[in-house]
Amino acid sequence: TRLSYKLEGQYRGPLYGQAQVQWQRTASRYQAQITVNVGLFIDMRLTSQGRITPTHLWPLAYEEDRRGKKRGARLGEQTLVLDNGSTVPRPPQLQDTASQFVQLAQDFSTGRLALAVGTVVPVTLARPGGVDEWVYDVVALETLETPLGPLAAYHLKPRPLVPARSGVMAEMWFAPSLQHLPARIRLTL
Repeated sequence: TRLSYKLEGQYRGPLYGQAQVQWQRTASRYQAQITVNVGLFIDMRLTSQGRITPTHLWPLAYEEDRRGKKRGARLGEQTLVLDNGSTVPRPPQLQDTASQFVQLAQDFSTGRLALAVGTVVPVTLARPGGVDEWVYDVVALETLETPLGPLAAYHLKPRPLVPARSGVMAEMWFAPSLQHLPARIRLTL
């Protein structure tokens, strides 16, 4: 499965680019990859690989490649090895920046997580520098104008991280009519 996104942004003027979320499955293994390209400004690839269990993705390796500078994390059964070589315990239900979109879509589709205005969606994310507890609030059901026409989508907005460790925030709009996949993603860098 491949989703393609048109990128628009602002940084000292308008920015335009493209992004893709790609999902590949072979038996009980998966690879999820997000690529973002905004010309000379941003060129990055986020890759997650792991196992598929009956209820969750089980990431085993996560890598961020930003203009050829690679950082990663190895996610073992009990511990994570971060990019700097340190280890931390593996929390339950752990995802990474790339796998979270697929996992959330599956959780919403199956009803494991409620997708309704006013609900709270917790996500534990592994990145090369550590593990963060993200909390998303489902703030609205909105109609998005898309190339496919108007789509109803639930808007998930992240709460600020405490303590703040990363300058990246992702708001997401999940569309029930698209198998609960994200119809829009807003990255704030």
